[in-house]
Amino acid sequence: SAALEEKVTFLNDDFYCKGFTVVNGTKVNCWKPEGHGSEKLIDILENSCNPGFMELGRRLGQERLNKYIYDFGFGKPAGIDLTGEAAGIIKPTDQMTALDLATISFGQTDAASPIQILAALNTIMNDGVYSTPHLMKEVVGVDKNGGTSVSKPYEEKNQRQVISKDTANTVAKMLEETVSKGSGKQAYVEGLGIAGKTGTAQKANIGGKGYVEGKFISSFIGAAPYDNPKVSVFVSIDEPEGEHFGGIIASPVAKELFQQIFNQMGINPLKE
Repeated sequence: SAALEEKVTFLNDDFYCKGFTVVNGTKVNCWKPEGHGSEKLIDILENSCNPGFMELGRRLGQERLNKYIYDFGFGKPAGIDLTGEAAGIIKPTDQMTALDLATISFGQTDAASPIQILAALNTIMNDGVYSTPHLMKEVVGVDKNGGTSVSKPYEEKNQRQVISKDTANTVAKMLEETVSKGSGKQAYVEGLGIAGKTGTAQKANIGGKGYVEGKFISSFIGAAPYDNPKVSVFVSIDEPEGEHFGGIIASPVAKELFQQIFNQMGINPLKE
């Protein structure tokens, strides 16, 4: 989103993944050791290609990347109506090295809560407008005869335009293709138009440096329909056994959730 908004990339842009990128003498690998080869912008997303995202981060630079990270709501509590919300951890711009820039670009170094990730996706789906997530819909009073009335509806809070509507709609369509054609295809439901992204995160070594060998958090985040969004879903699976890629572990769970939710809402995606 940031790279498109800042016009440092475009849909037909060319990239090449050889399986790793060397940043200041440090080799940073792609999850696919042999690399993805020649790619367009959409392929980076569909393939979850680390070197592709690192190139976008390099073009943006530390200041612009962190600006969008904060604008999308990371690094501070979202303000959801529950106590004890974590702020997450964002590397300050003036402390960010070139290696930090590279790893942050594909999702390491910084830390975020599920509600922050969900709110960021919702921003893309809502034409680039961020809105404070919440649990309360309304406060309802009940009179002595059992009648109900709404005494206080929820009022939208802190809406702000993070990216343009054009950029948001472009990224939403790219995320739909990531589900229908790319790493998230196990979440695909015909006719539903799910836009989403898989996640496969190494677990940080608590109390030490680096990451714990063989420990992962697998995730999938998505919204549907991508061109008229009604529902967004975040699935996170802590330390899955055996397979650990989000596209394999979390995507099928999200698919089932979407199907159940839309059935509950009485929406059949295959009917007009």
